[in-house]
Amino acid sequence: SSGINAEYGAVMFILWILQRIYNFLHERFISDQIQMYIDLCSISNISVVILSDNIYGYYIHGRAVHGHADADMAEIVTSLKREEDNLCSKRGLGTDSDQQTFDMVIPILLRTNYNRITFPLVSRDISSQRNAKNETEKQIQAYWHINRLFASFIDRSLDDIDYIIGDKLLLEKVLDMEIREPPPAKGILYNDEGQSFDKVLYYGN
Repeated sequence: SSGINAEYGAVMFILWILQRIYNFLHERFISDQIQMYIDLCSISNISVVILSDNIYGYYIHGRAVHGHADADMAEIVTSLKREEDNLCSKRGLGTDSDQQTFDMVIPILLRTNYNRITFPLVSRDISSQRNAKNETEKQIQAYWHINRLFASFIDRSLDDIDYIIGDKLLLEKVLDMEIREPPPAKGILYNDEGQSFDKVLYYGN
């Protein structure tokens, strides 16, 4: 029995190694699906916030460098050509930066505001659940306020909440954890060197 378990474990380990090698070669030389998703966000003018923990998560800066995404195919091709020829600003969040993906620690105050917006949705009583139209309106309003909250945070237009952009310390990279504790009103966006947000996706895992 122990011998069979050992053989099974060895086979699974070999399969895991082969899968990792295949994923690496496929993404490097054939098609990087994660990078294509980031490009799609930029073309669609959609930024993404993923909260995997209370104040920790990931941010994809997908704001279109041309300011809008409602364009026909000819205009999209022209815009991409201008971008290829460096005739417009870069896609990144920082000044003259191509960095679009970040590990993110949001301020406690931002999380507090987020909880305040979503509280009516998670504390619904039975009577409100019966009113589907009322619930839908609440969800739409909550989504709009959440969208504006994070957009204002990224635009640095909140009076009492801000963030800094930087790199993780060497020890933080080795341990894959955040050591520095940000102030309640200050967040940190860590430059992501390897598209870390794919940890929360089924793809490749």
